[in-house]
Amino acid sequence: MEPAPPPIDVTCDAIPRRKTAIMDRVLDGETVLFNVSTNKLHSLNITASFIWQHCTGANTVNRLGELLGQSFSVTVEQAQADLQALLAGMYREGLIEL
Repeated sequence: MEPAPPPIDVTCDAIPRRKTAIMDRVLDGETVLFNVSTNKLHSLNITASFIWQHCTGANTVNRLGELLGQSFSVTVEQAQADLQALLAGMYREGLIEL
């Protein structure tokens, strides 16, 4: 089992990308992640699923906030705040790299 990653401050220029040890599937419209390293299953809501799909290593946190704001009709400021908390949680769970 991998040790827990240290706490992280998610900066706007960070580039989140999915870890390769994560298996993802869409089941009945819900995104489910399985972390092979920890044997943990994660069920994502629609917002987290949207972010997961865009954590390809091609988008900065700032760009993800813009996409989130446009897609869910929220202000960029609110999208950025929610996004940073979500990405920090995904990082702590070993789902993404920053």
